[in-house]
Amino acid sequence: NDPSIRRTLLEADKSFQHGENMPYRLRGRSGFLVDLIKNEGDPPWTDKDSMSPGDIPAAPISTMRWIANAPKVVPVAIDLDGYPTRIAAADPRAFALFKLWLSEQPDRDPVKRPRDRAQALAVAALVRDKLRHLAFTPDQLRMFPAEVVEATRHTQGFWRADTADDSPSPAPK
Repeated sequence: NDPSIRRTLLEADKSFQHGENMPYRLRGRSGFLVDLIKNEGDPPWTDKDSMSPGDIPAAPISTMRWIANAPKVVPVAIDLDGYPTRIAAADPRAFALFKLWLSEQPDRDPVKRPRDRAQALAVAALVRDKLRHLAFTPDQLRMFPAEVVEATRHTQGFWRADTADDSPSPAPK
C-alpha cells in the first residue's frame, strides 16, 4: 500500500514521467504537467520534507503562504465505492488571485507568465460560474497583502465592482 503522490498519478495515467530536470514535476504523454509545491519553511532551513520515501519531492515556494493561510474549502465527493468523502483543498479564490499576481511579476519566467494568467482566469471563471457561493471580497481575501488585491482589481475578465462598498467580485460573463 504505497500512499505516494507518484503512485496515485500513475494509477490515473501510466505515462507520467519526470521531465525537464525538475524532480518536483511529472509530465504525462498528453503534456499534462503536475508540479508538487509546498510552502517554504520560515526560515527556509527549517523546511522538512514529509513525503513518502521515493516520492516526488515538493519544491518550496515562499509566496505559497498566501494560499496556505487561505480558508480551506471542504466539498463532499463520492468515492469509488459510492460513499461520500470530504476533500480539503485550498480556496480557489486564493489560487486565482495568487496566479494572477504571479503572472504579473517582472522576474517570473516569461514562459510561465501566460500559463499563470490563463490558470488564474480559468479558476476565477469557475468560481464566478459554478461556485457562486464563494465571493471575492476583501474580508475573504485578507490573507493576501492589500496591495496585491488592489493591484489586480482592474484585470479584465477577473474582477468587477458590484457591491455597495466597491469590493472586488468575479467579472461577469
